[in-house]
Amino acid sequence: HLHDPVPRARTGFLYLGLKDSHYFWESVVLGRKIILICINVFFVIIDEPLQGLLSLAALIFAYHLQNSQQPYDRPSYNQLESRSLVVASFTVYAGIYFSAG
Repeated sequence: HLHDPVPRARTGFLYLGLKDSHYFWESVVLGRKIILICINVFFVIIDEPLQGLLSLAALIFAYHLQNSQQPYDRPSYNQLESRSLVVASFTVYAGIYFSAG
C-alpha cells in the first residue's frame, strides 16, 4: 500500500529511497538523533568526557546498525550514511580528546 498514489503523495518523503522492508528507517534515524540530544541535554550534570563517550557509543551502535541493515535502495546512499556516522564519531572523539586536555 505504500506505493499507492495517495499515501505516496502524503508520506512518501519518509520512505522513498528505502527498501520496502525498511520503510520505517526514518524513524530509526530520528530516534538516533533524539538519543544524542537527550545525552547532551540531560547528562550535562556528568563530566564532559563521559558525556562524549555515551554519544560515541550511540554513534558506533548506529553505525553497526546501518551497516548490518543497509536500508537504502542505492548502495551509494548506504555508503553516504555510513560515512556521515564515521565523521560524526570522529568529531565526538576529537571533542573528548581536546576536552580531556
